[in-house]
Amino acid sequence: MIQHVDLDRFISSFVDYGREDNFSYYALKTLFNYFQDYERSSGETLWLDPISICLEWAEYSNTKDAYLENCNNTLSDSDESLLSDSDESLDYLKFLQQRTTVLTTESGSCVICTINL
Repeated sequence: MIQHVDLDRFISSFVDYGREDNFSYYALKTLFNYFQDYERSSGETLWLDPISICLEWAEYSNTKDAYLENCNNTLSDSDESLLSDSDESLDYLKFLQQRTTVLTTESGSCVICTINL
C-alpha cells in the first residue's frame, strides 16, 4: 500500500518522529522537491523514512561550514588545486559537489548528503 505525501505531510512526519529540529522549513522543502524530482526522473518510488533522511543528510548555514564539518581532513594531493595561500579561496561548493549531492535552499543554507563523504 502506497501513501502519496505532499509537502505538509512530509514536514509533519519529521515532527511525528521527534526530528523537527534536524532541518529548517527551507531545508525540508528543498529535500521534498529533490526526492519528488528524483521519483519523477527515475520512475522509482521512494519510502518516506525521516530517521534515514536525518542520518544521510545534514543542513549547514553555508558550504564552508559543511566542508569544515565533513571534509577538512580529507584533502588529497589532487585537491590541493582548490587551495591557495588563503583558506577563504577554497571553492567549498565545487569541492563538495565533486564528492556528494549538495542542495541549496531558498534561505541560502545548504543540505548535503553525508553518506558519501
